[in-house]
Amino acid sequence: MADVENNLQQHNLQSASPKQRAIDHGAEILPDMAPFVALVRKVRRPILIQSFLSALVPDQPFPSFRVASRQPAVLSPAERQRLFQAIATFDDSTRDTLNRTADLIMMLTDEFGSLAVQSLLDVDGEAEWLDARMDSGSRALYLYLRCAHPKPEIPMDPRFEQADQLQTLNRSWRSDKFSSHFRGPKDVIPCVTEMTVEALKRRILAFYPLLSSEDIQIEHYTPRNLASTGETPSGAMLHVMTAIFNGGQAHFKQVQEGDLVDRVEPAAIDISYTWDPKEGLLSVYSEDREHRLAFATAFRDEILARDGAFQAMPLWAFDLEAFRDGSILDRIQQRRIPGVSQIVIRSLKVAKSEQQATIDDRSGRPLHRQIQSPLTIGRDRHDVREVYEVARQAHGITSFLEYDPLKIDMTIHMTARPHHGAHRVPVQITAPNGLTDRCKTEEDRRQVMAQLSHLGIMRML
Repeated sequence: MADVENNLQQHNLQSASPKQRAIDHGAEILPDMAPFVALVRKVRRPILIQSFLSALVPDQPFPSFRVASRQPAVLSPAERQRLFQAIATFDDSTRDTLNRTADLIMMLTDEFGSLAVQSLLDVDGEAEWLDARMDSGSRALYLYLRCAHPKPEIPMDPRFEQADQLQTLNRSWRSDKFSSHFRGPKDVIPCVTEMTVEALKRRILAFYPLLSSEDIQIEHYTPRNLASTGETPSGAMLHVMTAIFNGGQAHFKQVQEGDLVDRVEPAAIDISYTWDPKEGLLSVYSEDREHRLAFATAFRDEILARDGAFQAMPLWAFDLEAFRDGSILDRIQQRRIPGVSQIVIRSLKVAKSEQQATIDDRSGRPLHRQIQSPLTIGRDRHDVREVYEVARQAHGITSFLEYDPLKIDMTIHMTARPHHGAHRVPVQITAPNGLTDRCKTEEDRRQVMAQLSHLGIMRML
């Protein structure tokens, strides 16, 4: 009998429906407002949501909800549901305004946008927004309200717009398609005056002779370096300068009076500089890869060395000649710096330069062109062979001496530290100035640069 009762009790426990999780039904109530729903769910300071709604749609009634709390916390599912139901009664134009604005704010909540927003917040005056319990949505919404809807006694705050540009720079850092990185002297503060800015304009416009100085707009601002441990203001600040001008062309098709025509219009391009005085690191962001070195030299000469004290200031680039043969493997084993346990070359991209005889299509004259045939040799992540051994055994290439090294992918293994466990940092180097890494901390980046310098593959320009 006891066994029967136990079995019945067990059956009742198994058949009982689990407790339903409270949800807000946002997707069903507002199926066309995904960014707005995501923002309301994310923000841990409900008073910001109240300010956001009051600023954008001041004439609409809203249900009351909790706006003050000791601990940051999102609205409860029931409060969110009442809010979504109220928003659903608004006209299409009002809902579209709320949704488009929420989308702009949510764009700054990813990894790169969150770093940009945090770097622009003031350590002393806005410490509560830098609290670890605060979410990226609340921070981004806070900056949006200060920018687009400031209080009457407070001037418009431009940091929300600056964060959008910094987000692009943070994302571009990891791509050699957009960025090149150079080394300069530490603790040099840029001299940004009307004269130096005009001088920088002239240097840049030398590559765009059809433009004038009035066609280029240069801005300068100073976000904080989140990874910096410097105690001085100069050590904790980054210097960002952007130059925007109509130096490109936009090609598109257009129908005019029934005919399809090709149109070419001026298009804006930009050059952005990030200068870290503490580390002496200059980054240049531009799709014009050919002239990035010249842009960096212009910044050095006109902004950093204007007082004449650093006219001979060096910039650093990367020399990949050592990767022509396998002797580099001995070097990376013998010349590891403290804190680096292993260096693994994952892939090697090389190119053989050749002359090719051809005929010019227009004139019919014979031409001799210098061409490069690229080749990439890589190793599977489970392959125990070095990349040079893979080249010999799998591809029959015994020597790269006739090739020019173009790009190196390597992994630098960091040893455990008191505050950070052992981990790997993927690094990509493209000759002559491309550096892409996946460092998550400034300490890792310093280690990477120190290791590359110790290996002798960084050189002064």
